[in-house]
Parts: sequence; structure tokens; C-alpha cells
Amino acid sequence: MSFSITLPDGSKKDFEEALTISDLAHNIATSLGKAAVAGKVNGEIKPLDFELNEDSEVAIITDKDEEGLDVLRASAAFVFEAVAKREYTAIRLGEHVADEGGFYVDTDKDDQIKVGELPKLEKAMQKVIKNGEKIEHVRVSKSDLEEEYKDDQYKSALLAKEDGDVIDAYKLGDFVDFGFDALLPNTGKIKQFKLLSVAGAYWLGKSSNPMLQRIFGTAFFKKADLDADLKRRQEIKERDHRTIGRDLDLFFVDPKVGAGLPYWMPKGATIR
Repeated sequence: MSFSITLPDGSKKDFEEALTISDLAHNIATSLGKAAVAGKVNGEIKPLDFELNEDSEVAIITDKDEEGLDVLRASAAFVFEAVAKREYTAIRLGEHVADEGGFYVDTDKDDQIKVGELPKLEKAMQKVIKNGEKIEHVRVSKSDLEEEYKDDQYKSALLAKEDGDVIDAYKLGDFVDFGFDALLPNTGKIKQFKLLSVAGAYWLGKSSNPMLQRIFGTAFFKKADLDADLKRRQEIKERDHRTIGRDLDLFFVDPKVGAGLPYWMPKGATIR
């Protein structure tokens, strides 16, 4: 077997045996191997253990790339899911998303997670991260997952969208989930993260569906970047008219009534 890997600069590397994206990164440079978090193979994001065995265009994604941040944040979301399942065994998990704004996970639990519980969940996540636990990339039979999730309306619906008889999934301890392009091989790099807030969100964005609880968070490779992001978020919050109205005792908003119907306090009524 002989095949060529074309790199972003147009150069080619020829190989006689299959190798992983991680192997390729180390082959190019030891420093690149250490910085690699995933790869892009023919335009698709793949995990480091993805096997290369045919002619392909490959770019190594590192912690300096925007796509590397997406991988980090998806990994943080996955760790949150695993921890949430350990803390609340009856919780059900919906969609998970990682993008330039951070990450979120939709959850369904009879007794909703309160904002005050986020520090406890962060602490549990930090323990998993400190231990550098392995995030294992596994291939799972779709029929096996269908059987496992037959009583879970959320996972069943998400699983139905997955193509093929075998599904790419990830495992952390006993916890398994699917729907991720690529995750880090272990939790060790997810050091700078923060669970931010909770909010309501309709399942799949449809008002006819159940209202779930959305947990927001973010993650960065560097502490300075996380600190800057949290500062930016705080400044935006302080400029929010709802925050100003509450802090100056002008008005308040009852979410049960609606954001467009403020209750005016005496001082606010005078200004109004």
C-alpha cells in the first residue's frame, strides 16, 4: 500500500503504511505533534486517532487555530455532560453545540439545575480534568445505541439524524455520547473553562416542543484569553438596560410576564 498526504503548503508526504493524524503531526515536527488537537481531512474535521490510509489533503489543527478552539469547547461540553450524568443520574441530555461564542448543552431534569449549582459542577469537572482522564473515540453500532436510548426521546431523535450503521461516539469512563466531529484524546488540556449561565430553550427550537434547560459555558487554551472573555461578557451585562434598570431601581422584568412588559418602580415612572 502506498499513498500520499498533501499538506496545506502543497508539499506531499508518501507513506507505505497507514498512520493516524497524530502520527502525521509528529512526523512533520515534534512540536506540531504536541500542539495538535485534531485534523482536517479533505475538508472534514477528524480526531487525532483518525487513520489515514489513502491519498488525502490533510491540515493539522492546533491550539492556535479557531477550529482548535471549537474542538476544545466541544470537549468541555462533553466533560460537562459526563459530570452532569454522574451528579444527576436522572438527567436527560439534548443537543450540544460548540462555536465561537463558547458551548452549551440542553438538559431535561424534573428539578432544574440552578445557577448556584454551577460552581459545584465546575469543581466536579475540574477533578476530571486534573486527572487527565482519557476521552476514548469509539465506533458503536447504531442499533445498539437505538436500544440503549429507546426510552429517551431526545437521544433517539438525535440518533435518527446520524447516517450509517456504525456511529462515531466518545467515551469518558462509563459515559458515552455521539454527535461530535472531534474531541481531545484526554481531559488534560481543558483547564481554562467557565460555566456561565442557565436559560430556557425549546427542544430543537420549536415552541410546540418541551422547554429544556440550556447550560452555557466557554473554554480557552490560555487563562489570559478566558479572563478577557469573562471581562467582555461582564461589560456587556453591565450595559444591558435590564441590568441598569434593576440596579438603579427604575424597573424590573418578570420573565413570566415577558421581556417587553417591564414593571416600573417609582423612580422609573418619574423618568418615564
